[in-house]
Formats: sequence, structure tokens, C-alpha cells
Amino acid sequence: MTFGKFKTNKGPKGHDNYLIGESANLLYFLKGPFTEAGKNNGVDKTLTIKAHKRGAYPGDPFPANIPQTSRRYHRTRDRAGTAIPGRNCWFVDETPQEDGGGPTQVRQFTYTGTFLDLMNYCTANCKITFFLRNESGAGETIEHVTGAP
Repeated sequence: MTFGKFKTNKGPKGHDNYLIGESANLLYFLKGPFTEAGKNNGVDKTLTIKAHKRGAYPGDPFPANIPQTSRRYHRTRDRAGTAIPGRNCWFVDETPQEDGGGPTQVRQFTYTGTFLDLMNYCTANCKITFFLRNESGAGETIEHVTGAP
């Protein structure tokens, strides 16, 4: 499975909207393929630390020699470190289980833009009928029309 940031549509102000999550989970509910937007979100860097001496305590008469080392790390361009921008939403497949239990599939994603934009995108691209819920508890049933492409 590929975790990614997938472009959905343009918002009312012309900004791109995204769904962030596992592509296989999105493909369970929505028609693909998705345009991945997060490929160049960061840069690999190398930090070289020069050779130096390190004492066990201040004034140590026999400090240890530390050789030159280099470290590789990935620097993201996010302003908030590892935080994922956006709000949470849940896609719930409400098809009853054979044993009469609860919903069969519940998947959490993160979205940017407005909830109305997300509902419109899901309505136009749904593969199955599911319930879309946002983090404040509001939700909407997204109906799949039989025979729709």
C-alpha cells in the first residue's frame, strides 16, 4: 500500500484539495487512479560532523578522540514538522455483515479544503455507497448509482 497525498479537485477559491491516506483504502471506496501530489515534499541531506575531542566531564585530562562522521536525514518542507495538514474524515461502508454485526469497513483519511468539496468529489467518484463523516460528527451518505460509470 502507498501512503500519499492525492489531488482531488479545485476548491471555490481555486486552491487544490487533497485526500491524504493509503491508496488501497481510497480505492475501496472511490474510483481511481489518483494523482499523487506529495512526491517532491522534502529533500535528502547529508550532515558532516568534523573530528573533535570529547571529555567525560568538564576539565577531563584525557578526552576521547571522536572521528569525523556523516549523517543522512530527510528534511521535509512542512512548517509543522511531521504534522499532516488538514482535517480528519472517515469513510464507513455500512453494508451489514452476514452475522448482523457492525459496518464492514471503516477507514480514516485526512482532507484539505471544505467538507462540501470533499462530499462533491466523493459523490462524483464513488464505487460503493458509503457514509462520509468528518471530525465534528457531521456526515452524509454518499450514494453509488447503479449503472453509473
